[in-house]
Amino acid sequence: MTATAAELLRIEINGASATADQLRAAAFGGFGHFTAMQVRARRARGLQHHVARLDAANRELFGVGIDEQVVRSHIRHALGDDIADASVRVHLHEGGDQPSLMVTVRPPGGMLPGSITNVGCFDGRQVIWPAAPALSGITMQLIEPALAGRGLPSARAHIRVRDLGSFAGVFVTNARGIAPVGQVDDLQLPVDQDLMQRLGQTYESLPWDSI
Repeated sequence: MTATAAELLRIEINGASATADQLRAAAFGGFGHFTAMQVRARRARGLQHHVARLDAANRELFGVGIDEQVVRSHIRHALGDDIADASVRVHLHEGGDQPSLMVTVRPPGGMLPGSITNVGCFDGRQVIWPAAPALSGITMQLIEPALAGRGLPSARAHIRVRDLGSFAGVFVTNARGIAPVGQVDDLQLPVDQDLMQRLGQTYESLPWDSI
């Protein structure tokens, strides 16, 4: 059993406890998509953004949209009455006539090394996000306009690894939070503590949505 599997608190498919056959089908299914969020006190940041991501991907893959209330209902059901804080993933995968909606619930967590992230670079005046094909993460979508409201604008530009050392600071964002980047391969990078404080304060100011 892997550490991730050992930490699994609950897994439901279409609002009910997943059976072995359903899990087997999900594991060997052709394709699907998901969104991940941190839940605290049965609330999540940017819930509408998560639903919008699921809706767009579901229309692209399966030709049907997603009902926000269904997503909220399945998350609430998976949390039950006993779990208020958790790491939650909502998966949509092939499932007969309609895609199946799977919710996994694990213990709450913070930023980990090797996470799926967006990266931002601070040039001393503004945050530069790479101008390259990438999934716009929910935390990135939330924090970019919030930073602009605090006098820290954003821009897009092509960034190469060799350029990173010229920035005052580099950071990553995902559903678990925001963390500084101190090294990329053999390149040591400065950590701008003032920037990280500003980012942290902005992130903590973001509202939570009730599920």
